[in-house]
Amino acid sequence: EYFFSYNNGITATASDVEVLVKEGRTYVSKVVDLQIVNGGQTTASLAKAKIKDKADLSNIFVQMKLTKVSHEQSEKVVPRISQYANTQNKVNLSDLSANHPYHIKIEELSRKMWAPPAKNTLRESGWFYERSRGQYNEMLSSGNKVLLKIKYPKTQLFTKTDLAKYMMVWDSSEPKWVNMGAQKNFTKFSEYIAKNWKTMEMQGEVNEYYFKKIVARAIIFKQTEKLVAAQPWYTNGYRANIVIYTLAYLSHYLKAKNKMFDYLKFWKEQELSAALESTLVGLTREINQILINPNQARTTNNISEWAKKDACWGTILAEAPRLNQFIKKDFIDELLDSDSAEDLVDEAKIKQQLADSISVQNKINAIDKYYWKDLLNYLDKEHDLSFKDKGILKTAGMGKQNLSAKQCFVLERILNKYQEEFKSHMLEGKDSLVDWL
Repeated sequence: EYFFSYNNGITATASDVEVLVKEGRTYVSKVVDLQIVNGGQTTASLAKAKIKDKADLSNIFVQMKLTKVSHEQSEKVVPRISQYANTQNKVNLSDLSANHPYHIKIEELSRKMWAPPAKNTLRESGWFYERSRGQYNEMLSSGNKVLLKIKYPKTQLFTKTDLAKYMMVWDSSEPKWVNMGAQKNFTKFSEYIAKNWKTMEMQGEVNEYYFKKIVARAIIFKQTEKLVAAQPWYTNGYRANIVIYTLAYLSHYLKAKNKMFDYLKFWKEQELSAALESTLVGLTREINQILINPNQARTTNNISEWAKKDACWGTILAEAPRLNQFIKKDFIDELLDSDSAEDLVDEAKIKQQLADSISVQNKINAIDKYYWKDLLNYLDKEHDLSFKDKGILKTAGMGKQNLSAKQCFVLERILNKYQEEFKSHMLEGKDSLVDWL
């Protein structure tokens, strides 16, 4: 009964909150998209006490600060509420970015795609993307742990910071960020995603091929780590820096030669080719020598700190003529021309755009015609709509036939822009129990 006094309570957000007034008292009657952004431990502890310990919680009250945040503001405001509510504890940016549409999409792909059997295995398995911390263990506790570990092996688990590492080491022109640590690298990766997400989403860039590319890069990174650890020259403990700069240099080389990996081959085989392994063995050895050998540009004896400097990458690039000697011809023969690879990418984008189009059409066509009529009446009074938008809203309000893909995308844009405002308008004046019923 002292829980209310001793506990900080929880902080939550919602996209909409509906209230009713009964006998002079105000009640919350409906909460839409409730999300606890601070107080997960409190909630979990109470759940454990009730479910596992069978404790009596009838005298326990938990205070809650509830903030209504529209969908348009949620990506910006909700992570800040979570961050500032947790300033007394360490909160990683990666934890606060879990609900970004990019990460939700990667999670969806992770749960529905099955990788072909790897060498010496008999069945397909999944690469488990842990969008929120602890998801993998929660999944294991939800059923038969032995079977779930076969379905999603621990070796095929990757987190948001792992994802950022796998992508940035190949795509960034500044590999120093990957050497700066998981959180700093994730911050840089998140800046790129935030800047480009709308275009990526519109073009259907995050698709099945994109996920297979992520997995291929994960395989390359993990197996390069194993290769380095197995080399007789590896005695200094700088494996992470060696792997990062080896793969970054290989990426630099491929871009210069207008070549790309056959990521679908990696996905199919779930392992490195002998030619790539041989190339990586030679490159990692030479990169290690460049990192540890003194040179005029190096201002510190701490190799890990040296790896965070622009000058370190510059020193490696200056050794390109020597490094290129270790890139095997049979490995080069395995690569795709950029044009061929781009054809695969474009095909995957078109397929994803079609899937997104079908999803939007199903969503829009499921909305009642009377909703579109009411929305048109409201927007016609409050906003200066274009002739085209008015016409499509009027067509939707007639409800005579399924709307075309173009019409559905226009209506979705209108919904995204005005739905919250229209919803607030519809709630105005509903201040009695009769109104709510």
